[in-house]
Amino acid sequence: MSPLLVILGIVAFVATLSEGALENWSAIYLRLSLGFPVTLGIL
Repeated sequence: MSPLLVILGIVAFVATLSEGALENWSAIYLRLSLGFPVTLGIL
């Protein structure tokens, strides 16, 4: 396996992981800081 392919895989994994974390934290922020209802926070 080429080193470039390994690096690309690691970058893709980290991007996917950080996107999921951002989605979770934005829902928490909308709910707790801005007072949005739960139904809007999960969208």
